[in-house]
Amino acid sequence: MTRITMALLSFSVAIAGLGVAATLMLSVSERAREIGMLRAIGMSRRQLRRMLTLEALLLSLAAALAGTGLGLAYGWAAARSVTSGIGTLGGPPVLLVLAALALTVLIGLAAAVLPARRVGRMTVVTALHAD
Repeated sequence: MTRITMALLSFSVAIAGLGVAATLMLSVSERAREIGMLRAIGMSRRQLRRMLTLEALLLSLAAALAGTGLGLAYGWAAARSVTSGIGTLGGPPVLLVLAALALTVLIGLAAAVLPARRVGRMTVVTALHAD
């Protein structure tokens, strides 16, 4: 049962990583003019990449914390409804939960690589001209 749960957890972490990557790619394309304006007033490509990486870190951390909190709450409720009157099953596997949390944040940071490269290659004129 634990292996099945861990397999489902790894699928959800992978889907979350794809969601963060898609969100960041959309964010970069929708904010092309803003990025061009920031570049025009003196922000370097390195600073833009750092800004996008920090954005990815905060986004993935917020998503990981919300997902972990909801998962623990739903898991507790499901375990409580199944074991009512039988006894207790014990607590959640803390190390596995923390590892999944850290892995989700790392996948979110890895997902920021492609949008950060795209921002780094974008010229000021191209970004300001974008619709």
